[in-house]
Amino acid sequence: MIKLIHGKWQDHIDLIGEVDLVLTDPPYGIAADSIMAKDSDRLKFKNSKAKTRVYQNYNWDKIVSDEEMKTIISKGKRAVIWGGNYYKLDPSAAWIVWNKLNAGMGYADCELAWSNMDMACRYIENRWNGFLREGSEPRFHPTQKPLAVIGFCLDLYIKKYGKPKLVFDPFAGSATTLKACQDRGIDCVGTEMIEEYYLKANQRLAQQSLF
Repeated sequence: MIKLIHGKWQDHIDLIGEVDLVLTDPPYGIAADSIMAKDSDRLKFKNSKAKTRVYQNYNWDKIVSDEEMKTIISKGKRAVIWGGNYYKLDPSAAWIVWNKLNAGMGYADCELAWSNMDMACRYIENRWNGFLREGSEPRFHPTQKPLAVIGFCLDLYIKKYGKPKLVFDPFAGSATTLKACQDRGIDCVGTEMIEEYYLKANQRLAQQSLF
């Protein structure tokens, strides 16, 4: 079962039973949506020969409160929260580090995910910087994570606890969590409130016959 719901997580979280893993990339409150929209608009005129991704500013990137994040985390037996360093979460040794291999490009060299899995800190390298990125997956969300990075998180869980029965992503965005679960035959439910991303994410998932 791969199910993507159009709506806010607050309206659906109580309808979802306990899940084995919450795996998500929530808003950090750094206005990434407006920054990416401005950058894409600027690049569109700077290089008219290059195909530039234009992002819309939906004003969605507002940080989730610490209490809301605690509610989300409590939904699962385990959780992986990208951008966990922006929240007041319990101390953990199980941080996941993603090296984006884009030193000197103006953006952060790494991103961090908080986890309460029983493990030590883990690390993955995957280039993801505009045209300079690994893989050929479609990119249509301003804070989209690579499939390889989200898959890495799932594989860490599987190695430690076995295949989860149900994964939940309350901030589905481009549905990378759902796609990674789909590729591994894992049930997953996600919510996404922006209609454009919801529709494009459904198209992405529908490209595989399991959906």
